[in-house]
Amino acid sequence: MVAVVKPKLAVFSPLPPRENGIADYTHEILPWHAQDFEVTVVLEDNHPAPHRGPGWDGIATVFLAEYLARPEDYADHVHLYHVGNNPDHVYMLPTMLERPGVVVLHDVSLHHLMDCATLRYGDFAGYTALLEREYGAAGRLLGEQFERYRWRERAMFYELPLTRTLLARAQGVVVHSAFAYFKAKAQSAGTPAYFIPHHLTPVVERVDGLDRQEVRAKLGLEDAELVLLSLGFITKAKQIDAVLRCLAALRDQLPPFRYVLAGARLPDQFDVDAAIVQYDLEDVVIVTDYLDETAFFDYIAAADLVINLRYPTGGETSGTLIRALGCGACVVVVDHGPFAELPDDVCVKVPWSEDFDASLTAALLETIDNPALREEIGRRAKHFLRDRHAIARSAAAYREALLEVQARPEPFWGVEAPHRLLGLRPLQALLGRAGPPPPGQAWAREALLPEAQAHSRLVLAGDESATRTVWLEHYGYRGGHIARLAEVPPERGADAALYAAREPAAPDFQATLAALNRTLAFGGVLVVDLVRGEAAASGLLDDPRRIETEIARAGFKPLKRALGGPSDVAPGIDFNTGTVDAEPPFEACWQAVKVSEFIAPRPPTPAISTQPEAMA
Repeated sequence: MVAVVKPKLAVFSPLPPRENGIADYTHEILPWHAQDFEVTVVLEDNHPAPHRGPGWDGIATVFLAEYLARPEDYADHVHLYHVGNNPDHVYMLPTMLERPGVVVLHDVSLHHLMDCATLRYGDFAGYTALLEREYGAAGRLLGEQFERYRWRERAMFYELPLTRTLLARAQGVVVHSAFAYFKAKAQSAGTPAYFIPHHLTPVVERVDGLDRQEVRAKLGLEDAELVLLSLGFITKAKQIDAVLRCLAALRDQLPPFRYVLAGARLPDQFDVDAAIVQYDLEDVVIVTDYLDETAFFDYIAAADLVINLRYPTGGETSGTLIRALGCGACVVVVDHGPFAELPDDVCVKVPWSEDFDASLTAALLETIDNPALREEIGRRAKHFLRDRHAIARSAAAYREALLEVQARPEPFWGVEAPHRLLGLRPLQALLGRAGPPPPGQAWAREALLPEAQAHSRLVLAGDESATRTVWLEHYGYRGGHIARLAEVPPERGADAALYAAREPAAPDFQATLAALNRTLAFGGVLVVDLVRGEAAASGLLDDPRRIETEIARAGFKPLKRALGGPSDVAPGIDFNTGTVDAEPPFEACWQAVKVSEFIAPRPPTPAISTQPEAMA
């Protein structure tokens, strides 16, 4: 019998005992991956010994240092990165860029993760560089302002997700909701995306046999009291403050109740103990801190109503919510983001508005006063989750996505080798042999374009000329290296681009720069060479700083500028065109490097009325 050779899979993720929901998620699905792949889990170097379990016999674990010491051992592995918005995932970021794979995007915003990778170590320059790569010149400005003034809007953590680079580099991205799917596509439309619902752990089946009265006695809860429950880390976004405020207002209208916060305190985000005192609820609120799995499910079994709110949301699918619904709990959620995608009959949805407190109060009263309604909602939730979110379905979807990615060539990303620019002596020798370049080829005189190498790919834009072709040959560029912008598909991969033209109109200039950005690899060199025409209609060359601004807005970082004309001749450079007493036209050229795929949006130009104003 021929032995079946499984494809190899390298998984980057924290694992239990790390107190991290993604660690639990990965731990649960790894045995299913092991049925289809030869699995190795790569852990952070200081990770505690991971918990193992049934189905783990063929799963290997290594620390990051071991992986990096033998990179060739993993060259044939598909790489799967479970990334979330917390410091447990910082260790995998460099490898995600160096060895692209499938990114499981558990949070659609990773801004806090990038904070942990840079600002936690005082690396303001690194943080600014990340913002620049994601959002171009505008991002660099935000980073520099933060370094200078130590101030930024809280909204940045949601509106600037800092995922574009990771997703653009990835071979594929897995998300758990339609909300996250479209958010990911908005950041990197060309990256294949797979919508795989968050699986339901089979452990929920143990709740089916639990007796509520016995569980409550075990937890020290009275059998006759109403038990309300919120699960997971206690953050501001979970609107615990709003729940406490509503319960304080409803206290005289409710039967005896207990509100259990089953999760760890995060006082830097929300001081729950102060809020409990503020609303005079110390006698009815319990904060358990982090729970092990057994206690977690015991509290779900003991609860009459689970309150799982998120606003604003980072686009995450709540693992605690999936578990609660799968156990048959009646759950209250905010009708927003991924939570809005749940069927209306499997949970209680509260719309987010300025009247949220009133809406939440009404929802709590309705469900608390109607045990039959709670039971029916829980029954529907249990049936829906155990079918739609079955772990076997999730594992099969992962298998298809990973095998599809394995068969797909790696996308272009950065330049393949360092650029090689002409030094002074080779440049002088070239100019001595070929003579001075004519107007329109100042880039050659200034040695702004890298020399061609075997792998080089150059994209041309602007005016065609035989003279330009000759000078490109002097730099080593011939037919096989060169493509015209109109002929190049809109995907990255070129090492350099040359845009040489008579002074264009501003809109044409901006559109061409944007198109060149899409064809260049990260780190690719852009050379712009503009010559004043006989009739300068656009005035673009009147202020070279304006051109630099446009280059920066298109995702490039200007490195060098050279100006030439009747009154501005570079030392040792002959601008003579060959015509006696001819005055060379004004010419300017720039060298820039691609640092971002973000093209800064341009505000619309207000319409100017040609009609006279009416007289009063």
